[in-house]
Amino acid sequence: MTGSQSVQTDFELNSDWSSSYNRPQTVMFRVKPEYVNSSSLGPTNNIQKVFSLDTGLTLTLEYTGSSGIVSSYSGSVVDPEYQFANLKLFPNGQGTPLSSSVYLPFFNGDWWSVMVIHTPQSGYTLSAKNKNSEYVASSNVQYSSTDTLPLTGSTTWISASHADFGSSSSLSSPFSGGLQEIRYYTSEINDDTFSHFTLNPQSYVGNGVNTAPKELAFRALLGSELYTSSISIHPQTPNPPPHLVLEGTGYSLLLENTGVIALE
Repeated sequence: MTGSQSVQTDFELNSDWSSSYNRPQTVMFRVKPEYVNSSSLGPTNNIQKVFSLDTGLTLTLEYTGSSGIVSSYSGSVVDPEYQFANLKLFPNGQGTPLSSSVYLPFFNGDWWSVMVIHTPQSGYTLSAKNKNSEYVASSNVQYSSTDTLPLTGSTTWISASHADFGSSSSLSSPFSGGLQEIRYYTSEINDDTFSHFTLNPQSYVGNGVNTAPKELAFRALLGSELYTSSISIHPQTPNPPPHLVLEGTGYSLLLENTGVIALE
């Protein structure tokens, strides 16, 4: 995703899911930020917007490092955290003091799994993980971090109508990198399931055995299956899935009453 490329979806779920406030409790997706090497000046933009809701809630990727070489003289050392950045969640909007963040090497060229959980009773949980190998049989979680933000009474999640992935805002540049596997769950997904998603992102999983059909309300693969088209399947209801729009990607959008979105 670069420039004007972005993804928008409805955030209000079909009432047949019986989800709290008809909104997902968990948003999960994969991102692959641009690669920052040791001799570069950092990413294209230091503050990039990854995800947001139309009520103001915003998730940004913020690079605060000194890029690679810390000085220009011969023998200068490389900043060991030149690929690190803060993934920051602002429940009340970017620029407000209340936030949650995780600090990881997001600009190392890997795919990263991101999970945002909201429950009205406890607030927000932000998590991110990656894996050490693309071989599913031998891979393990490499980096992992979680931050919680106790916040009751916030309505930016439960009153949101639309979600956006990757576009810019007045305070941040558009996200530059890859985006796959957008998922909306009706339940609070546990850490073990998130790890399983990180290690095998094509897996169709929920918190328990065969619970995914009752928990996974929306899934947009966006090419993660390596087929010529990408599908989103909603097995629990025959009604059309949330509206999905891809801007600037060159994809066409087919919205079918079968419960499948096909991006060709």
